[in-house]
Amino acid sequence: MSRYLLILLFALLPFLTGASCRKNNPKGTAVEVTSPEQKIQVISIEPDTLKAGYSNVAAEVQGVGFEPGASVFFDGKKVLNPDFKDENTILIMMPSLAAGSHHVRVENKDGTAHTLRGAFLVEAAASSLAQECRNTTLYFNLDKAKINDDSLAKLERRNRCFKNTNFRYRIEGHCDERGSTSYNLALGLRRAETVQRHLQASFGIAPSRVEAISYGEERPLDASNNEDAWAKNRRAIIVVVD
Repeated sequence: MSRYLLILLFALLPFLTGASCRKNNPKGTAVEVTSPEQKIQVISIEPDTLKAGYSNVAAEVQGVGFEPGASVFFDGKKVLNPDFKDENTILIMMPSLAAGSHHVRVENKDGTAHTLRGAFLVEAAASSLAQECRNTTLYFNLDKAKINDDSLAKLERRNRCFKNTNFRYRIEGHCDERGSTSYNLALGLRRAETVQRHLQASFGIAPSRVEAISYGEERPLDASNNEDAWAKNRRAIIVVVD
């Protein structure tokens, strides 16, 4: 090989090797492949409903990310001797719980945890519900969907009507006759949904047990055309369905 060809080859060598490196790793940096971090999550409990007074009932807490030695809690009360089956299942014996909905929490030894709110329901007897609890009417200020102080106080006085029960509820939103039909239907629904959220947040009622609907101006309590009648018609009614 001639001297000139050798010189040309050495001159091109860095470019040839650089091209090869760029082809294998375009940015010229190390690449580390990692899998996404798995987080603990409680998905369900089976069974998820029992009658009041149950005893010696086995249940499965289901989810992802469970680890050996994980603890199970109901409303902060620790379950004795949970049996870790695998990362998706923990076997337990149900503790004694009062009627109503309960939160289920799983906590790994490293402190990672997740709570499924309203995951378990203990059903109470229907006869335990007082007659006054079957219909609760809340009144609203003009053109408002916020629960006013008087209605909040009424809900608090009827605390027992909504706690520790297994009933389903329908919340009916109503308006006075002023405003368009479409506007009043929307306002009535906002009122019903506001009450729905309050029942869930304050009394732990599961979303699946509460339905919110609107009648707008279609079902006035008082058909008169004056301020007193309009005040009566601006309302939401909590009705026990079953």
